[in-house]
Amino acid sequence: MSESSSPSYEELAAENVRLQEAIGQRDALIVRLEARLAELEARVAELEARLGQNSQNSSKPPSSDPPFKPSPKSLRGKSGRRPGRPDGQPGVTLSQVADPTFTVVHEPGPCDGCGADLSAARMVGMARRQVFDLPEQALEVTEHQVVSRRCGCGTVSCGVAPVFAAAPVQYGPRVRGTVVYLMHEQFLSRPRTAAAMADLFGVHLAEGVVTGAVAACARAVAPVNALIADRVAGAPVAHFDETGFRVEGACHWLHSASCADAVLLTVHRRRGREAIEHAGVLPRFAGIAVHDAWAPYDTYYLEAAVRLGVQATAPRASKLERKHNALFTRLRDRFADYTRWVGDLRLPFSNNSAEQTIRMPKLRIKVSGSMRSLAGAREFAAIRSYTATARRHGLNPFHVIIAAMSGQPWTPNFA
Repeated sequence: MSESSSPSYEELAAENVRLQEAIGQRDALIVRLEARLAELEARVAELEARLGQNSQNSSKPPSSDPPFKPSPKSLRGKSGRRPGRPDGQPGVTLSQVADPTFTVVHEPGPCDGCGADLSAARMVGMARRQVFDLPEQALEVTEHQVVSRRCGCGTVSCGVAPVFAAAPVQYGPRVRGTVVYLMHEQFLSRPRTAAAMADLFGVHLAEGVVTGAVAACARAVAPVNALIADRVAGAPVAHFDETGFRVEGACHWLHSASCADAVLLTVHRRRGREAIEHAGVLPRFAGIAVHDAWAPYDTYYLEAAVRLGVQATAPRASKLERKHNALFTRLRDRFADYTRWVGDLRLPFSNNSAEQTIRMPKLRIKVSGSMRSLAGAREFAAIRSYTATARRHGLNPFHVIIAAMSGQPWTPNFA
């Protein structure tokens, strides 16, 4: 290169300054990108943790778990057969009865060989075949005549009609009880409940009749639910849980309080203290309340893991880390409460009992999407408390609903 084409010192100095500025801009961009990458990685970790939450690793109820999609291989057990009734579970087999309701005799016609009349022929055999079926359903109309009589002293005394015959014309307790059962035990909507009554029994109901029957049932079981609340409040061990419950298109909360033989469900706009006081159980509860329980691990190693978790998340640098640190801190500070099941044999290893009480109400919301009104949601909770408690006593929920609609609701014996 000739001397005339070589850059001057000033040009080299200027080029060096330009390169230094470009390097500085590049380094600044790298710093910004690294900071943004760390922020996005923390966000991804938080979202992955949120998506990975289920009833096994968080306080979410099993009803919130996503549906399981089995692989073709997992559809077959060790024996190679598709799963059916679990081993040990009793089956139901239809068997003949000794005294059938009706008997129909099918005689042969003329002899298949010679055509002779067989009406006086000797019987040489008979095969018994029994058919179990429902009788044809139709409305029965019962007239209740309330008689008044005048005594010789001049006093007029009147007979007393049953509570379900308070008007000149009304549907009886079995019709109204069936409506309540279809709507709040089998989760039909009001129009479908009315349609089912028409299809099954030829009873054509207005939707207002369905609404009135549900409200009447909730009023009838209110005294029973007060006894249920007292039972749970006085239990030595009770289970509590709550879950989101959409009402009027907004998130409300279904609260569950239960013990071995009683279930109380309540609905409230709030999740915390206000809802607890509305339910009326925890404020006067003096036993051991089970909410979220841990699986039975060795407590020594569990406590060590909790303390390590507190230390590892101490920087609280991200939202996810702050959440984890709060959890570990709570476990450390209340470790005796979380592991009380180790020394108290009355306590179970899980809170499945409470989660089971809210599983069917969650199905109700999945079917309907949302309860139309808070009053309707509370009627649903009242009726489900009554029938769920009846189930724990081995009773048929349909029968106890009919009893409530007859003015004589079933009352549990908590002695």
